[in-house]
Amino acid sequence: MRSNDLVILNTTEHHKIETTMESGEYVPGSVYFDAPNKGAAIFFAIAFAFSGFYHIYQCIHYKSWRLTGLYVFCAVLFAGGFVGAFDYTNLVKYIVSVCLIYGAPPLLELANYNILGRILYYAPYHSPIHPGRVITTFAFISAVIEALNGNGVSLTANQSLTPWRQDIGRALLKGSLLIQVFVITLFILLAAIFHRRCYKSGMRNAKLCNPLYTLYISTALLFARTIFRVVEYWSIAEHDYWKPGFDPKSLSQAIRYESFSCV
Repeated sequence: MRSNDLVILNTTEHHKIETTMESGEYVPGSVYFDAPNKGAAIFFAIAFAFSGFYHIYQCIHYKSWRLTGLYVFCAVLFAGGFVGAFDYTNLVKYIVSVCLIYGAPPLLELANYNILGRILYYAPYHSPIHPGRVITTFAFISAVIEALNGNGVSLTANQSLTPWRQDIGRALLKGSLLIQVFVITLFILLAAIFHRRCYKSGMRNAKLCNPLYTLYISTALLFARTIFRVVEYWSIAEHDYWKPGFDPKSLSQAIRYESFSCV
């Protein structure tokens, strides 16, 4: 076969993959459902790496490692996760990538809990709860969520277990996701009540408001990610995708189209 023929063949195969990605069909050989867009993975890896370096600068400049150092670690996890998403045929890289990308958001939530606790100390008399209990209360609930999540994954992934035990695992996963939605909602409500009390008392300076606005945006992004995970898992739990004859097109569009996970 001539080199020109190889170029044409490779171009054709690349076009087939791109077409398959756009049509929401399964890409043969992919450990994902589709073939992840390399451009998007590169963009997110660079964006999170830049965020991590900027947070390092802030931590050094303001000597705030104890307060915001966890954001640096989360940025490293995200950047590493998206670097691993380049090869969609390698199972080991897939596992590492998913673990990093899925492991960072709970740590981001923990960092946000810490930030809100420090903000409440700015005006503790307006706080709905004692500022020192914010991190301990929400961290404990998050630990319970992760325990439910871990047990659910172990039960559903073990195909040697009886169907009813696998159903228990799916129920645990669903419960952990719903509890997470509730916790994020409660967290936003706590911040909003404090913010409203401060506003009514005339405390409207930038030192108080700007961190709260940033916290709202950060938590809203985490909330959107959690809603996506709820939709994603619910659609997977409805199918026995490991059995012969399974039709990939029966899966939700949230799984079949990469754009949803990118958002």
